Amino acid sequence: MEKQGSETAPVAPEQAAVQAAELAVARARQAEQQFAAERERLEARLAALEGRQSTAVSPEAVAEVQRAAARERNTRRLQAARDMGIDDRTPDGRVRLTDEQILGLMPDVDPSDAEGRARLGEWQRANPGLFRRRGPSLESITAEVMEGFRDTPPHPLFNLNKLTKSVFHK
Repeated sequence: MEKQGSETAPVAPEQAAVQAAELAVARARQAEQQFAAERERLEARLAALEGRQSTAVSPEAVAEVQRAAARERNTRRLQAARDMGIDDRTPDGRVRLTDEQILGLMPDVDPSDAEGRARLGEWQRANPGLFRRRGPSLESITAEVMEGFRDTPPHPLFNLNKLTKSVFHK
């Protein structure tokens, strides 16, 4: 018995290749059109910017840019002080030092360059009372506790290997 009409005829490989090529050409034309439109837009923007370049910049605009740069620099300085552990809050969360006071105490350096970081480090060492004391790390405390368990005799209910795995491999 032969089935007729229930199966579709397979597409010849040559026909599939032609369809793929036509699709690729259509996509290339579309990309070319998009590229041309983007180029026209960028050329128009460049012309507008070149036209603006010939006009003088107002002193107010210069002052505003300088104020914005100073705000950004002060934000970076404050973040550097907080990263260093400056103690600007009381234990109950009240403000001990305001941002302006911190900026007044800090050297006026850029914390993003090596020289600025070095000067901030010197300032921190010269003023240890302004910074939180750092206690031992969690890793050192854990290592000390685990070292105490090493001297315990082996016991089936208390296996150091199982305890270590349960503490460190959760």
